[in-house]
Amino acid sequence: MQLIGALLLALLLGPAWACEDPGALEYRLIGSLPHDTRAFTQGLVFIDNTLAESVGGYGESAVILHHPAGPERLDLPARLFGEGLTWFDERLWQLSWRAGELRLYRVAPLRLERSLRYRGQGWGLTHDGSRLYLSDGSAALSVRRPSDFAEERRILVREGERPVARLNELEWWRGSILANVWQTDRIARIDPDSGCVTAWLDLADLWPHAIRPPWADVLNGIAVHPRTGHVWVTGKRWPRLYELALLTPEGVAP
Repeated sequence: MQLIGALLLALLLGPAWACEDPGALEYRLIGSLPHDTRAFTQGLVFIDNTLAESVGGYGESAVILHHPAGPERLDLPARLFGEGLTWFDERLWQLSWRAGELRLYRVAPLRLERSLRYRGQGWGLTHDGSRLYLSDGSAALSVRRPSDFAEERRILVREGERPVARLNELEWWRGSILANVWQTDRIARIDPDSGCVTAWLDLADLWPHAIRPPWADVLNGIAVHPRTGHVWVTGKRWPRLYELALLTPEGVAP
């Protein structure tokens, strides 16, 4: 059914230019930090050196700022399921899954400033400095206007001619979008102009399935450190956050 939905989406969005075969992103593990195994991680983003996290679950959703002195947490109403998170225009922007509510927060201290409405589901969120990009679990990314969060266009994400569905957490990295693909251990690097997947980051060996306990869920959560350029990843209810230095197929390392 997901494949059929992706093909129908491809027809609706119309023809697109051809995508070349994607390469592979290699990584070097720099280190790791403890992560709360109660956190159903939906989004990660850095605000300078402070890691912000969105966690999901009805009655469990929150925004958390991980300060060196300890976490600062703001819970969501029980009716909301927290999703993707990004830092834009000096605010944290947080999606909700099915409620169609975008929440904007100020920090220092962490507090809700206002909320906006949008249509459809919200999964992941990032930006390029001027426009926001939203994923909804399909093979399309929605480009949004910051002033009112209205959709301007949609980008069909493809590997070759095949739409790539279940796009989840998003992060902007070196002119591309990194996207978790839900229920996999892979992250796609996406060209935001063409929608082509230009490379894959395979993290199956980071925390192998063979040693994961039953309570651990899927890989999810990508944050790029603004100073080092390193990519931090984790998963839903994972015990560690991992710091990675990425090497692209073009041979460019942070």
